Order: sequence, then C-alpha cells, then structure tokens
Amino acid sequence: MITKLNNTNKMKRSKPLLLLATTVFFMSSCVDDNYNLSDLDTTVGISVNKLTIPLNVDSLVLDQVIDLENNSQIKKTVVNGKEIYALVEEGTFKSKSIEIPGFTTKSPEIEPIVDVLKKNDIEREANSRSNKRSGDEVAGSYPISNKDTEFKAESDVDKSIKDIYTVNVDANYKVDVNVADKDLMDKVHIIKFEGFIANLPKGLKGKFLLIGTETKDVTDKYDSKTGLIDLSGEEVNTDNGHVIFEIDIDAINILEAGDEITFENGKFEMNTKALVVAGEIVVYDKDMKENVGYDELPDEIDYVCTPELSEIVVKDFTGEIQYDIEGINIDPVKMNDIPDILGQEGTNIKLSNPQIYLKLNNPLADQNIKAEANLEMVAKRKGNAADKAVSLDNGALIIDKTENVFCLTSDINITKEEMQEGYKNAQVELFSGLSDILSGNGLPKEIEIEVLNPQIPAQTIENFKLDQDIKPVEGTYLFFAPLALKDESSVIIYKDTLND
Repeated sequence: MITKLNNTNKMKRSKPLLLLATTVFFMSSCVDDNYNLSDLDTTVGISVNKLTIPLNVDSLVLDQVIDLENNSQIKKTVVNGKEIYALVEEGTFKSKSIEIPGFTTKSPEIEPIVDVLKKNDIEREANSRSNKRSGDEVAGSYPISNKDTEFKAESDVDKSIKDIYTVNVDANYKVDVNVADKDLMDKVHIIKFEGFIANLPKGLKGKFLLIGTETKDVTDKYDSKTGLIDLSGEEVNTDNGHVIFEIDIDAINILEAGDEITFENGKFEMNTKALVVAGEIVVYDKDMKENVGYDELPDEIDYVCTPELSEIVVKDFTGEIQYDIEGINIDPVKMNDIPDILGQEGTNIKLSNPQIYLKLNNPLADQNIKAEANLEMVAKRKGNAADKAVSLDNGALIIDKTENVFCLTSDINITKEEMQEGYKNAQVELFSGLSDILSGNGLPKEIEIEVLNPQIPAQTIENFKLDQDIKPVEGTYLFFAPLALKDESSVIIYKDTLND
C-alpha cells in the first residue's frame, strides 16, 4: 500500500532515484484514491516516511538504479524460467596439506646378561670314557641362568593419532645366547640346548628364526600373548657356542602386548625385558673330542646373553584418528556493488531463498575416512552495530565422498529447477538463518563466511599409511542471494527521510 507523502522538503537525489520518483508519480496518477496496487508485483519495495515505491514494477527503471557491470556482484539471472536480480559471489578455497607423519623409536642400548653357569654333579661308577659308555650318555650339563635385562624403546606420536591397536613396522630383534667358553669348546664338537624357553616382547608378528648349526623357522613356537618362545621340543645344536634368535618384526599388536607395549598421552613405548626362562646346556659323550674324559669338562662356563633391538619404523597403524584441517579460508562478501539507495541507514532487507553452494573433495574418502565442517555467516556492520551470525541448522556437513556437492538454503524444499547450474544434484542442507543475513539497520559492510572446525572427526581407521602424500581439501563456493523476494512478508523497507 502507498500512503501520502508528508514531507514537504524537496528531494534531491541522483538520476536513478529521480527515475524511480517519476515512475511512482506516473503510477499514482493511474490508481484510485485508495492506492490499490494489488495487481502489481511489489515483492521488493522502498518506503520513505511510509511511502512505498515498487522496485520491480519496471525492469527498465531497476536497470537504471542497479548498474549491471560485467564484474558487478548483482547480476541478472534466470531461475526456473524467471528473470531476477541476485547478489552473486563465488570463489575457490584450499586447505593446507594434510600431514600425518610416521614415527620411529630409536634403537635402545640393552645391557647384556652376564653370568657363570655351574656344571651339574653327575654320579658315575667311573669317570672314564674307557668304560665304553653309550654315545647318548650325558657327559655334563649346565643349567642356564634366568637373569633378565630390561630395556625401553619409545617415540612421540603425532597428536592426530588418538589410539593405536596395531602397527605395521620395519624392525629386527635378535638375542645371542653365547656359551663359547674356550675351556669347554676346546673339548667338544657340538653342544646342545635342551628344554629351552625364552622370553621375548609380547605382541610381535613376523618371522622367527633359530640359528645354530642349522637355521630353523620357529615362528609357530612363539606365543604373542605371553611373549614366550618354547623350543623344549626342538633339537638345538651349536658348534661355535652361539645360539641366536632373530625376529624380523613386521607388526606389533599393542592390544596383545598388555603393559609391555603401550600408547598413552601421545607416546608409543616398549618397556620389556629379555631372559631365558628355562633350559640347560648339555654335552653328550658322542659330541666330545677324542681322548677327553668327562672329568675334564670345566666346572663353570661363561654365559653371555645379548639382546639387540633395531629402531622400530612404524609404517601404518590401526586405531583412532582425529585431525584438524587447517587453512580453509573463504573471502568475505563485500557489499560494494549494492546501490546507495538500498544501502543507507534504515534499510532492512530480508532475502527469499538465498543459497550457498559448495563443491569440495575428501582426499581420504577412498580409505573410508570421513571429514566434516560447519559453516557460519557473520554480517559485519559499520561502527558499533552488533555483528549478526547464522549457522547451519543441523550442525556439521558430513564430507564422506571423494567429491561432495552441497546446497545450503533456507528452503529445504528447493527444487532442482531452482538450483544453479552445475549444482543440480547437490545435497540440500537447511540453513534457515540465511534469509535474515542482510536484515538489520542498513546493509552490512561485508559478510564473512567462516568454515568452523573443519576436521577429520574421531573415528576408527584400519592400516592407515603414515607419511603419505595427502592432497589438500579444496573446492569452490557460490553465494547466491535473490533480490526479488517471494512473498509479501519479505520486503526491502527504507524508513529514512530524503532531505535537501
């Protein structure tokens, strides 16, 4: 409705405003005393002291008010077959590279176990080989020391790794059991290890070799839950006094390792010990050199057990991850191209069905890893006017595909025909506050589009490769805000007075 103008001051404005005024004057001469404009499209209006001027009555007049240059934010466009004016801003964004580094423990210095083994007393009728004893006769035996040595290997872990269940690694663990006592080895050809049980770190996966006079694969003799390798049923011989356990470690199960291998507070730690739990060194008659009597075997022999652990290089892991994606910045929408007539103090604009379109990738979607982000728009006004912020109704966007397309709109029932080209198959998300982003006392000087908490949220992952080359998150955005409003409750109202 148009009411009579009470202000008697002359209006002095630019040519566009004079054209508008002329249009109103012409229109007012064509209506009755009640100013019935029910047949006109008055979805956008300006009121001056309660005088309302329809803005989209005549496209020629609106073209003169809005200067549609090629690089203007306000563009004439067609939506669903209808030509409208819209505020359009588009651009690109790109995050920093996603980097989740691997970690490596240093090779620890491990103190060897050093002891003296004493020969068991064996009762015999005669202590001479001239008695023609059986070749399987025990000439002497030496129980192995069960002393242990403790060691630790540790490394700091990237903060994005929240828990570790298993890791795939490159590492080697070797235990050299040495009884190469010269006094003993000068008198025998071979010595045997019997009832041999050793303690190794728990949770190891890999290939276990036993190296003596022969090399045997004894992987099936190891229990990863107890850390024990039981060779009591194996024949273990050595002709140089050394028996070596060598393990090519390719994985560690932290859940099986208990408190020996842990991940806590961003630190991976192996804290364990090495020892021979049981066993003895046995010399048989048949393995002794000629003309050596049983009583010539030494009563004591030197024993050295030397564990060696290489650095543990962690290649990938199964566990939990949470990663903050950094560097996604969208330039603010500057309100530079809005006509002065719409931008003065007192203007209050409510938009109809504004939309934000987003296209963005998830570089880890092929590894079943999802990302998410929330979006907030903040209208920044001049002076001391309070900022106005609106955000998505349903929280963060779930970014779980390699390529993701979203339409954020205040109209959840938007049709494909109403969507912009290139975004027809977008996933629609409700952003009801968008309609009010321009409302308030005068237009904001700019609208900030803030991407809030872009992240890989906490989730379980499997065999995630560390130190991999991960592309950044990148994409495009389009802010589309129609100025032709849909209903009578959505209006542009200018309440100030035009003075000389």
